[in-house]
This record gives sequence, structure tokens and C-alpha cells, in this order.
Amino acid sequence: MKLIDKDALVAEIERRIKFFTEESGNSNSDIVIALFGLKSFLDTLEVKEVDLEKELDTWRHNHFHGRRDIFANGEYLERVSQLDIAKYFFELGIKTKQTTI
Repeated sequence: MKLIDKDALVAEIERRIKFFTEESGNSNSDIVIALFGLKSFLDTLEVKEVDLEKELDTWRHNHFHGRRDIFANGEYLERVSQLDIAKYFFELGIKTKQTTI
């Protein structure tokens, strides 16, 4: 999944609205109406920030049960640990997506 900067997208839509309005002089053109509709839809979307450092610390603490020694510093992860961390962050993404819909 690729993420798009919402502010940049809205700014581009606004730029195009201005362009089509000034070029055609007709603010009721189908393109302008569609762009306003798209901008209106984007304004309804909530963007949720996730503190990945905090989430990684939480995962590390839960996975290594709070142990802090040279054998459990997370620098080398066995395959089962790699799968566990991938699953954790996949589920975090799903939870984040569900709270924004």
C-alpha cells in the first residue's frame, strides 16, 4: 500500500479548480464540479498518525517480555520473530484503517 499526502492532493485539486475556472471562466464546468466533489470527499477522510517508535517499543517489550540483554536486543531476529513483528504491524495498520472509516 502506498500513502498519499492528503494536504498535497487537496492543494493540487485546488490548483486545478483555479486553473479550469480561470481558463474557461466557467466555474460550473463538469470538471470543476467533479473536482469540488472530490475535494469535498477528501475533507471527510480522517488521517491518523501512528507513533511507530512507540509501537516498536511496545512490540519489543511484549515479544522479549521486558528482557534487556545482549541476547534480546532485537538486532538479530529469528524467522518466527520476523513473522511476529510483521503480523503485529499488519494488524496495527488494519486497526488504524478501521478507525478512520
